[in-house]
Amino acid sequence: MWVESKKDDKLEVIQKDEFGIVQDEKFLRQKSSPATFEEAQEIWKKLEEVLETKKEIALSAIQIGIPKKVALIKLGNKVFKILNPVILGKQNEFIFRNEGCLSFPKIFKNTIRYKAVEIQDESLGHFIVNINTDNILPILFQHEIDHMDGILFFDRMQKPVKVIEKIGRNNLCPCGSNKKYKKCCGM
Repeated sequence: MWVESKKDDKLEVIQKDEFGIVQDEKFLRQKSSPATFEEAQEIWKKLEEVLETKKEIALSAIQIGIPKKVALIKLGNKVFKILNPVILGKQNEFIFRNEGCLSFPKIFKNTIRYKAVEIQDESLGHFIVNINTDNILPILFQHEIDHMDGILFFDRMQKPVKVIEKIGRNNLCPCGSNKKYKKCCGM
């Protein structure tokens, strides 16, 4: 489904799924602007409707076509209404397995995230979330704040480790010629 969105008094067309979740990478890469508390209250209602319908746990305003720094996380019986958050600190980088995103269904990647994150937020105040005590909450906060900054989860993908093997002069050449390296590419 394609819908029209107004940005800087220009009309642009963005792709959304049947639930209204933006699937347009170009649109999602824009940085969101700060929101007022009044704007956030309206956006939180819309986010909650989509989360309830999709039976999901986290969503950012930009994912429903509103480029504002607002998100909603519902984990278990806890609800976190996020407004203009800033990450102040992060600790203990690790590889988070199979991270996904509602804007890119059926795509899961190993990402580099942090086990503990210190956040300042206009709605929630100042707090720290830790994977040891808060389950996947630090990952959810990082993911949604990234959306607000125009960063997508596959930008945080684990980079493959490049293994450089020393080739001896008498080893077979890696070009596939079945000749010794010194007589082939190692001249």
